[in-house]
Amino acid sequence: MRERTKRVLVACCLAVCFVFMFCGFYPFVEGFGTKFRHLVLNEVTTNFDTPSIKYETSTEESNKEAEYNDDPPVKLLIQAYMRGGSTLLGAVFNADPEGIMWYEPLDQLYGSLFGFPGHKTYKQIVFTGKFIEPKFRPLSHWEEQAVINYLNDIFSCNVYNLPRETFASNFIRHTDNFKAFRSCFNTKSQFSFNECKERSGIAHYCDEKESDDKSLRAVEYAESRKCHIILQKVAEIVGNNPSINMKQLKDSLNLTLSDETVMKFYVHELCLQGMYNTIKDCLKSTGTENACNKSRLRTAKVLRLKMQFVEPVLRAIPELYVLHYFRDPRAIAHSRINKTEQNDLVRLWEGETEFLCAEMYQDILAAESLTMQYPGHIHSYKYEDLVEDMETSLGNLYEELGRELPRKVVNFLKSAMNADIDGGRYAVKRKNATSLIDSWRHEYPRDVVETVSKRNSCQFVLQYLGYTV
Repeated sequence: MRERTKRVLVACCLAVCFVFMFCGFYPFVEGFGTKFRHLVLNEVTTNFDTPSIKYETSTEESNKEAEYNDDPPVKLLIQAYMRGGSTLLGAVFNADPEGIMWYEPLDQLYGSLFGFPGHKTYKQIVFTGKFIEPKFRPLSHWEEQAVINYLNDIFSCNVYNLPRETFASNFIRHTDNFKAFRSCFNTKSQFSFNECKERSGIAHYCDEKESDDKSLRAVEYAESRKCHIILQKVAEIVGNNPSINMKQLKDSLNLTLSDETVMKFYVHELCLQGMYNTIKDCLKSTGTENACNKSRLRTAKVLRLKMQFVEPVLRAIPELYVLHYFRDPRAIAHSRINKTEQNDLVRLWEGETEFLCAEMYQDILAAESLTMQYPGHIHSYKYEDLVEDMETSLGNLYEELGRELPRKVVNFLKSAMNADIDGGRYAVKRKNATSLIDSWRHEYPRDVVETVSKRNSCQFVLQYLGYTV
């Protein structure tokens, strides 16, 4: 099916190019927009439109409905670090019978706002300039408001207000509450989160990897290409006037763009419309919004929002709790570089540790300030406490959130941390999780560890969090 789709798309594009060549170099003729729109949508809906399928909820989902109560939902934003053990904590909340867990939701938001292909790492989003020191990129008012609106919609279960690609993301498959939706969408569609960007060509247009200036990170490059502006304008213009032709679209954009570029964003918009029709159908048929609304503990784990930018979110969602989730920065650094096959790993670990300490230092200062502004709303938790004393530490955390720790969560965690086999690098199951806490220490000379641990921000962070040198 995927090969046939590609052949049809190529044939369509060749036909369009022939028309352009026949009429002159990209002439914009009246009525062409309508014809081309029908052409693309017909091709798109060939992949999306399949007979309606009814999906039954599982026994576990039925139990969640039975346990539903009228208590106001607890809303929790987890601010974490890549390779910091946050997937394990996310799995804890995902196992809560009354919980719902959103994994990396800002990944989907930034892909939608700026047209990023694939998943951009948090370093491409939150930092600015070269990769020498952690300098946070300031958020524009427009971007800040987009983040606030998005998180508010997530915590309020306004699933139809979310960016259209959101539920096509691979991260959605990890949320138990969305299993019925994923089954529906995977059955009806061959499309992925990245499909429309790749097919239209905007992935190439908006990707920082195409830039000769390597000092520009993902957001900065996309902004320099005006991707966020074009995406927003095209969606608004085509949404208000579905029969618009290409000349009218280009004139309405009022931007200096080539005909080829306008075409890319136009094709992308038509593709999104087709994909979203299927997403909406599956959201409705599987009762996804209702399943979310029944959750009493709504949690979102983010890497792409630094603590100093959380204050506007708290102001907009005053009932929100924020959990600052830590792990020993030296262990995180080891986990990050461990997946590479580069030489001189000691030097790489040393540099990554210092970088991470400086990042954590800034986050800690911002969190301390927020604690004074929003008493009772800022909490901290360590990966090591979760692994070494899970029942007590989790019980205390749940108590701070005004909830009781479900026995199902404890049983899940015990099983995950004492599994028969390791689940792999990106899984949560471990044969002996506690033995891995300090395993990084055996990989580096003791004098190097001591030197790094006593440098500037590292010394502060380690003492603040209670880690030994």
